[in-house]
Amino acid sequence: MKTLVAYYSLTGQTRALAEAIASRLDGGAVLDEIKPLKPYGRVTAYVFGRADVVNKKIIALSPAKRDASAFDALVLLTPIWASNFVPPIRAFVHSLPQGNGKPCVLCITYGGNYGSALDELPKLLEAKGYAVRAKIAVKNGEKIDEAIAKTAAALAAPVLENAFA
Repeated sequence: MKTLVAYYSLTGQTRALAEAIASRLDGGAVLDEIKPLKPYGRVTAYVFGRADVVNKKIIALSPAKRDASAFDALVLLTPIWASNFVPPIRAFVHSLPQGNGKPCVLCITYGGNYGSALDELPKLLEAKGYAVRAKIAVKNGEKIDEAIAKTAAALAAPVLENAFA
């Protein structure tokens, strides 16, 4: 299965998990870093990024390097800011083509509280036609091997109707 592993990472935590997952998936996983047109820095992420999260802002992204429609599956990774997923991920999901039932695995990295991220993000993806097979939370680099195993198992399993209803 040809899998797109798309991620946003400010500090490198999420990037490390994305790289680990992509390197261990069978069938040709390809990494794609999601980049805002106007990058966040550590200070601007705290000041402006948090406000963008709260306001559910769709920000402009740099042109994608990969076409998500050319892949059989999607693994999407996001850090958590202000108890929710980051604006670059919201913009990426907004820009995705219809998934037509393609399997998707969500992974979040967080330090404190991930709030409603694992409730809201799957709904957005499902509205785009992606079949969310797993929702994985990894706290500050913990449980990386477990996250990799869960991702691989979810992509290998058949789609379950209403698995997260």
